[in-house]
Amino acid sequence: MKEGIMEIHATTFFDYDLYKTYYRFSLARGKYYKAKTLFLLALVLVMIGVTYWLGTFLLTKFFYYMIFFVVMFAYFSITYFLMPKIAYQSQKKTHDGISFEFVFTDEEMKIKSINPMFTVDEALHYELLFKIYETQNYIYLFIRKRSAYIVKKSDIIGDPSELTNLLQNRLGKKYIKCN
Repeated sequence: MKEGIMEIHATTFFDYDLYKTYYRFSLARGKYYKAKTLFLLALVLVMIGVTYWLGTFLLTKFFYYMIFFVVMFAYFSITYFLMPKIAYQSQKKTHDGISFEFVFTDEEMKIKSINPMFTVDEALHYELLFKIYETQNYIYLFIRKRSAYIVKKSDIIGDPSELTNLLQNRLGKKYIKCN
């Protein structure tokens, strides 16, 4: 390491819990991703109740609306609870148990992973990142709109705030801290 250059290290292992968290975050990513998800669920449940009430007391045609909202609730439930498992199973063969080693410097981040199926060994300048989202436990490094590296904060060697400060300073508006 050169004199005066800071390096922050982290090694994150790809497993089902990591993928599930990423999948659910991606459904409504952004600053208020948890609130967006809860709002959507609450809205669908309220609409089921309203259409049931209207169908019971007013007109039977509201029954069809209620069926629509029940289907929406089922779709939301399957997407949120079942799809992460299905999507993970499709990637399990190539990704399960892989470790991704990250080295963050002042100018770039280096990612390394060796696996029988593929090898990653690259250096990315921060300016090439699409966006970075920080949640309570994770940092999502999106290299494209739907593709990200994930760093578990507990895997960071040292103080995670050093990394978050570095990324905030380097990326400005591309860095989003989520609640």
